[in-house]
Amino acid sequence: MSERISRRGAVKAAAFGAAGAALATATSPAAAQGFGPEGAWVIRWEAVDRWRVLPMALLPGGIALVFDTPLAAAWPGLPAPRYESAGVGQWGIRPDGAIAVTVFSNISDQDGVPTGSETWSATFVYDPVTDTLSGRHRWTEHALNGDVLATATSTNLHATRVRIEPVP
Repeated sequence: MSERISRRGAVKAAAFGAAGAALATATSPAAAQGFGPEGAWVIRWEAVDRWRVLPMALLPGGIALVFDTPLAAAWPGLPAPRYESAGVGQWGIRPDGAIAVTVFSNISDQDGVPTGSETWSATFVYDPVTDTLSGRHRWTEHALNGDVLATATSTNLHATRVRIEPVP
């Protein structure tokens, strides 16, 4: 039991550290004023079974962080419960101006034993007038040996920037 708690504690600590890095980026002058894609975002899209909400940080230097639900419901044919780590990856601007993002996450069972991984890739268009992102994505879950277990796509991603809200 203590091993499971230690692992979860480590995952939480990593997530809070990454969230702190994302917040530091969101408070930079460029992000606060809405210049370019760097900063903290909330992505929303309608999935097959429900609306999804995914926090994402696009950090300087092309580092991308995505925070999915730690306990993920199983897709048909996949083991449950499944625990997902925060996703880490890269982002960049393609020659056509679109923003490409790919992140990698570990998946483990309830005892913290690795069972696979997932890759989430998205392509966004940045609208500087509304300071929003729109685009599409592909999610792929892999077994430990790399075999593809499941995939899903969506073409209706919409993201809004996390803004600094003053507290009275």
